[in-house]
Amino acid sequence: LSFLSILQEKAAREYGKDHVESLFFTHVLGLPLFLFQTGDIARHAALFHTAPPFGSLCPSLPYTWILLIINGIGQLVCVFAVMRLMHRTSSLTVTMTVTVRKFASLCFSVWYDVLVLVIGSECDLHRQYH
Repeated sequence: LSFLSILQEKAAREYGKDHVESLFFTHVLGLPLFLFQTGDIARHAALFHTAPPFGSLCPSLPYTWILLIINGIGQLVCVFAVMRLMHRTSSLTVTMTVTVRKFASLCFSVWYDVLVLVIGSECDLHRQYH
């Protein structure tokens, strides 16, 4: 990440700072690589359709698609914010900010997984003894 930040900082100095243009090219140039994964993407899309529905909120859409959409929106917000930060501050600031965000995400993931594990264990114990 820091090497990419330094390269983008140099490019911004030479060609100007436009975070929307940088975001566009960063993502469009990577799209052809998905052509090599079309079979895998199609297989997983079919698996997504077999998941149970989201509930009464959206009964026609499986919950996996809802989670994918929410994840995509979250990633878009994060990437857009990092691109804006990259064009307004130094590469060191961006690297430190992204590292702290990843650490917070890791802490949340560990907390959530432990919470699910504990709740799941309690439900299993309740079913076993009642």
